[in-house]
Amino acid sequence: MIQIPTELPNLVRFNAIVLKACRKVPFKRFKSAEHMMSAILAFQFTVSEARKKETRRFRANLVGILGGVVAGIVIALLFWRIYWLWTHHP
Repeated sequence: MIQIPTELPNLVRFNAIVLKACRKVPFKRFKSAEHMMSAILAFQFTVSEARKKETRRFRANLVGILGGVVAGIVIALLFWRIYWLWTHHP
């Protein structure tokens, strides 16, 4: 199975900006340098937000897994302590 790199959609979006800037026909290019800069900045912040969202999702999953492991250990220790008290009761 072929795996598509996660950066590929971002590369395609950035390539579209570059291609628009390089068009032969002037009216198909960006109207001004400011328009091109705003397209680049929009791309940059969209990519940045996507990375932040992915990082937040990863951290939330990690905290959930670690919380489940800690809860499992606490419950196991609690049952072990109850068993120990039950078997060592005078």
